[in-house]
Amino acid sequence: MIPKSACPLWPADNRSDLGRKARHSAASYTTYGDTIQGCSSCPPANANLIKLSKRDDVLTLSFSVTYWDYLGWRDSFGKQVFTERQAAYEPALQQSGSYTPQMIVNGATTTVGNDYAEINRLLSQAKPLKSPLLSLNKTSVSVGRGPIPAGPADVWLVRYDPNLVEVPVARGENSGITLPHIHVVHELIHLGAWSLERRGDLLHVCPDIWSLQNSHPRTKCPRRSDIVGK
Repeated sequence: MIPKSACPLWPADNRSDLGRKARHSAASYTTYGDTIQGCSSCPPANANLIKLSKRDDVLTLSFSVTYWDYLGWRDSFGKQVFTERQAAYEPALQQSGSYTPQMIVNGATTTVGNDYAEINRLLSQAKPLKSPLLSLNKTSVSVGRGPIPAGPADVWLVRYDPNLVEVPVARGENSGITLPHIHVVHELIHLGAWSLERRGDLLHVCPDIWSLQNSHPRTKCPRRSDIVGK
């Protein structure tokens, strides 16, 4: 779950596994990587996300932005909505503007994505994510017992590819390089708003979302971009 005005998330490996993943995910931290295939500084950040994805306590998500497409290579995963999402994060992170590669830890702290030591430092200082129990079925999400955010939150579903994907780049700054990607996000779906008064209420969702290959829920806080649960 994510506080109002922020972006929360939540993944599961397949339809039958959604409930178990939502309730028992071992990940205590979330790391977002904002990258683009046409940026010569981004391959090391991709490599860092791959390293972090091997940790059981970290959920990594890769968002491909679009503002360097004019350099000669159009990112095969890039979406304008992810570019806008990154820009919306910057004020809360006290950043003057968007850049790549950027790494965001728990929605609250940020650093250059190719600085693995600094990313690990931020993770070591971050508070583990905790959230209420989420019970899922094909049409709804029920928020139950467990730690809760102080204010209203949004519940989102993230569709991402859990596999390592290799993309050959034919033009631009990374021409001739095959770039590995992990946990590439393809879609964000807003499942609904939640507040303390709604504990136990159902958030009804479109049945079509269960046809997605991979998904995962999360929680964020009002007027902030940090995630308070997953």
